[in-house]
Amino acid sequence: MSGHDFIFTTGEWLGKGQVAFSASEDTIRFNTLWQVVKADGGDISLHHEVELVGVPEKVVNELEVSSVTSSGFAICLSNDMIDKVHGKGIIEDRRIAWEFRGKPGFEGFEIYNLCDDGSYEVHAEYLSSDQFRTIIDGHIWKRKKQ
Repeated sequence: MSGHDFIFTTGEWLGKGQVAFSASEDTIRFNTLWQVVKADGGDISLHHEVELVGVPEKVVNELEVSSVTSSGFAICLSNDMIDKVHGKGIIEDRRIAWEFRGKPGFEGFEIYNLCDDGSYEVHAEYLSSDQFRTIIDGHIWKRKKQ
């Protein structure tokens, strides 16, 4: 279906990067864990944890990927802050991306660019209801089996 391991192959992905905010010059480092699980019927479940350095609580996202074709997919994101939001994704040779629009107070996108070593460079931006932008830049890689 796709030449991408991320999302489409069961396993764990680790990552790190930084979060910036349009309302501040400060940045926060983060570590992340993605767990990819194939669900019944071809749908894909993703469990995503983000640990902001210096912040005691983790952000936990649950995503469901469905209706996968060679060029795209449907995606649903849920967490404690936004409840549930639906979006669309695209699949290209060296890129996976998705966006969420249409939910009042929440919209954004994530782009995963495939690197030659199989890891991904990540860029994401989210806009809150108060029009402040959160900008995320990082890198993820598949966890090696032990």
